[in-house]
Amino acid sequence: MNKILLVVFLGVISSVTFSKETVSIVFSERVKAMAQFYLDEIEVIYKKAGIEPIVRTFPEPRALHFFNNSKADALGVKIEEFESHNPNAIKIDAPILKNIKFRAYVLKKDFNRVKTLKKPHVITSVQCLGCKGYSKVNNLKISSYFKRVDTGIKLLQKKRADILIASEVSMKAYSKGLLVPLNKKVYKSDLYHFISKRKSHLKAILEKEFKAAISRNVFDLKRMKIQK
Repeated sequence: MNKILLVVFLGVISSVTFSKETVSIVFSERVKAMAQFYLDEIEVIYKKAGIEPIVRTFPEPRALHFFNNSKADALGVKIEEFESHNPNAIKIDAPILKNIKFRAYVLKKDFNRVKTLKKPHVITSVQCLGCKGYSKVNNLKISSYFKRVDTGIKLLQKKRADILIASEVSMKAYSKGLLVPLNKKVYKSDLYHFISKRKSHLKAILEKEFKAAISRNVFDLKRMKIQK
């Protein structure tokens, strides 16, 4: 009887000792559509760190809602300014992508018309912190917001807007050559992975694994899916 109890006890201790910590990670559907490999590589990073990732994707507003309201432990990717907007966010200090460029874009066919406008209608994504940074630094007031990049492009095509502020990455994926930069003005930021403060004890090991992955160039944008 004592031997049976000992075996059960050791089994319980073993399961507790070797069970992996889980982390719930949310990504936006846009990141999944453009760069599924980001999700895959970050999942690999967590597993190399001995952590079990639970990866989920949502529309960006919902993904942010989950993270901001402690319904998720980590946020897939976001530019560095996100840390100052969310006191619960901890940046994994290993830039996944450096110098993301944000610019003002117009339809190629409307370039000359828009250049002459004194008060153009300027639009951008409601969740794009880099776009808001461009607006502030370059004194280009945003008139209204949209939720999806392809929606913004359609608004330009329907002449319901004149200028779209977006990242070069988004334009590469969605513009299909229809848009061109309004000028040479650029706002730059870096892309990072974020965890919540309740997972702060994982910061060091995750930074080690992210840096190792970055050194292997696993986040190369040449792997990004281009919309056709």
